[in-house]
Amino acid sequence: MAATSGGWVGKNYEIELSTNGSSWTSWKSHSNKVSDATKKRPGGAVKVAGEDYPIVSTGIADEVTPKFTFVRTETAGEPWALVKAAIEADSLLYVRWSPKGGSSGQSRYACSGYVTDCPYPAPDATSSTVALFEFTMICGTIAESTI
Repeated sequence: MAATSGGWVGKNYEIELSTNGSSWTSWKSHSNKVSDATKKRPGGAVKVAGEDYPIVSTGIADEVTPKFTFVRTETAGEPWALVKAAIEADSLLYVRWSPKGGSSGQSRYACSGYVTDCPYPAPDATSSTVALFEFTMICGTIAESTI
């Protein structure tokens, strides 16, 4: 079988934030990564007499808790300010991203939920890297669509 030619790297992905779900701002130039965007569904099994294999089933899907990493700035209206406002006000935040860059015909993933974890800055004088911040959201699901 021939090797696939459809692989891609994430360096050009598109990510957008919204506070209302309709007006979106691209933060591609501020974003570092998306992680832990994993859908899980708990399962169970029971073993019964006389059978070699268990009876299996699944339950209600778990929440999704994606993490997003951005460059930390102190500029009003940029990601840190949006995320900080969302966690302090306990308001919804909307995020969508396209792994291949956001062009027509590509996949896009989106979620809306609440920010549950957003550490305040913790400077490190021994670090020579640009300051980043990571925040976690709790979402019911992540929706996939085609742009």
